[in-house]
Amino acid sequence: ARPPGLASPVVMTDHLEDQAMEIEALESILMDDMSLVDGAEAIPGATHAPCYQIVVSPLGDGEDEDADDESQIARLGLVFSHTPSYPDEVPLLKCRSVHGLFDAELVAVHAALTCAAETSVGCPMIYDLTQVAKEWMRDRAGVVDVVEETPEQIASRLEEEAEARLRAMRATGTPVTPETWRAWEERFEAEETLARLSKAA
Repeated sequence: ARPPGLASPVVMTDHLEDQAMEIEALESILMDDMSLVDGAEAIPGATHAPCYQIVVSPLGDGEDEDADDESQIARLGLVFSHTPSYPDEVPLLKCRSVHGLFDAELVAVHAALTCAAETSVGCPMIYDLTQVAKEWMRDRAGVVDVVEETPEQIASRLEEEAEARLRAMRATGTPVTPETWRAWEERFEAEETLARLSKAA
């Protein structure tokens, strides 16, 4: 009989496969933002699996960085290591400042990541945790997401703007210029002519 608390070899194998597949997927998505770390950058007590660091920026692809804004050039190092039973338990996590983060901030983001990890037990979660860290960094930097409009939303917005302009014009009237006066005069004369013709008929 297997001693209590000792995982089945089949389950262990499944966990190892899940972990290997997750690392492979993360490397293909994150590329240079993810790397192996050891020594002082690693997580103390991480003996089951290597430690990886994901460098998290507050900015997304295509967003221009303001080099004078310290909050935008800050970088978080999200260090993780799989445990033997991951993803059926939370991974080992560590937050370090690659650039510009204070100790109290690292404690805060670590708490947010731990909370997110606890709600994700049972599924590979490292990429999701990276997104949590990203959102935390964006909030810290005050970066506002640009919402992409659908063609329908653009059409609706333009229609609303046109109606608003029309309402404003009606409220203020049409400014009189030589051009608008001539146009009014021609329209008035045409209407008068039509009125005379209809009476004559």
